[in-house]
Amino acid sequence: MLNGIYYFFSNAWNGFKSLYVPPATSPLTEARNEIDQVKKEIQQLKAENNRLKNVEHDYQKSIREQAQEINALKASIASYKRLLEEKESLLAADKRRLEESEASVASYKRQLEESKPFLDVIEKNLTNLKDDNGLDYARTLDYIILSALRNMKVLTFKLENVSLEAGDRIFVCGGHVLLGDWVPTSSLELTAMGSNYEASVGINEVTQKELNRLQYKYALLRGDAWYWESGKDRFRENPTSADVVDGEPRVWETTPCMTNSK
Repeated sequence: MLNGIYYFFSNAWNGFKSLYVPPATSPLTEARNEIDQVKKEIQQLKAENNRLKNVEHDYQKSIREQAQEINALKASIASYKRLLEEKESLLAADKRRLEESEASVASYKRQLEESKPFLDVIEKNLTNLKDDNGLDYARTLDYIILSALRNMKVLTFKLENVSLEAGDRIFVCGGHVLLGDWVPTSSLELTAMGSNYEASVGINEVTQKELNRLQYKYALLRGDAWYWESGKDRFRENPTSADVVDGEPRVWETTPCMTNSK
């Protein structure tokens, strides 16, 4: 009997629940709910926007740091490049000086070989030869040669990138007997070495003093006519300095200063 009563009331309760209709939501409540939902979405969008701004800021900062590192590397590379160019320039200068020294040595060897027959004749003729006062000519000559060579230096004249016509010759002429005392026909001739022209002569201590503040010019012999280079006289304070190179020749004057026939 109790089971029947429980069953009756249970079914009645379920029937009542099925008949319950919740109160309808008002339009104002729906609008507020939608506004709250929109506010939540706006807050989420703001948070996402702030996150993206932080990411962009970090990205720009990283780019600036990388640009600074790249500029620092470029500056280091440029500095190393300048150092390398300076070292290459020094090496090239050392190489030129070495080549010039080798050319001078070769020139001295040629001059010695050319002078050897003359010296052999002198040695042969002066051996054991003495004058009435007992002067030993051979020993005297040896002393004179050794004295001249003791403090000898090299006087060099060099022109670079010279362009001449066939048969042209270049001389250096100036205010000393070694350079012809301004007489072109007695001046010192330069020897062609590729596109450069050079002349070297050994001078002793006395001649070195005489050549201080040397004035000179280059002269061109074309056929029988001599032509000075244009411009003022060249000048050297220390003529035997190894660093002196006159560079490219000036323009030659168009009117000859003299001819070999006069």
